[in-house]
Amino acid sequence: MDVFVPALNKGRYTSGLFALCRYSLQPFAVGLLASGVEGRLIPFEKGDCRDYRTWLLADKGIKDERTELDRPSHARIVAILEDAAKGASQANRFEKQGNILVPIR
Repeated sequence: MDVFVPALNKGRYTSGLFALCRYSLQPFAVGLLASGVEGRLIPFEKGDCRDYRTWLLADKGIKDERTELDRPSHARIVAILEDAAKGASQANRFEKQGNILVPIR
């Protein structure tokens, strides 16, 4: 909701890079498609939700495991972000809107 609603209502987000639990990949991809956001989805390697029960608990903040990316995924994320930063104007401040940090220009 933090990405999809602003994308639909305000055209705020056009693309994004998302690290997600494997259980959320397909539903999240549908949301991206429906909201017109181009995205790259990177699955966590360890500690992520693998079924509906653990996903529901994590959504309520009940989660003992720590999510982790594997080294190749981490390197891919760094490369994508470094490439995206080339030529982009830098924001000096951010404000939290829902679960997302939005640059203040």
